[in-house]
Amino acid sequence: MPLTVEPPELHRSRTSPARVVVVGSLNVDSECRVARSPGAGETVLSHASDTRPGGKGANQTDAAARAGARVVVVGACGDDSGGTALVFVADDGEHQIVVDQGANVSRDAGATTVSLSRLCLDVDDVVIVSFEIPEPAVVATVLAGTASGSTVLVTRGE
Repeated sequence: MPLTVEPPELHRSRTSPARVVVVGSLNVDSECRVARSPGAGETVLSHASDTRPGGKGANQTDAAARAGARVVVVGACGDDSGGTALVFVADDGEHQIVVDQGANVSRDAGATTVSLSRLCLDVDDVVIVSFEIPEPAVVATVLAGTASGSTVLVTRGE
């Protein structure tokens, strides 16, 4: 059963500072640097590799936090993480990504609505959601955000 990741502060007063609320995917990215991207059926050797947090939701959360925002993330994690991504980055910057959605695919409209209602969204909040999670969860996020008067940003899942 996936674990819903919730912030420690679920309810807030109207005088609390605005937040960026990110509803999205949480992955573990395994990245390999290669001289060039492999062709169909071809094997190329990596000259460097790294494992780090990833997924659109985690990446958007990181970017907002680095910009100084107060950030809350709503996502799904299973026993082994949210999902995994295999990322191949060529020296010229071209990349190929394969994603196993893992627990991210379990994020449904009901759980998303409950999570967002517990956050007491308001007009000062910015809500970001990506289509890297199931569409019903995206729709629930947009409805909850607009109903609260929050600014809602929807990004592609690519």
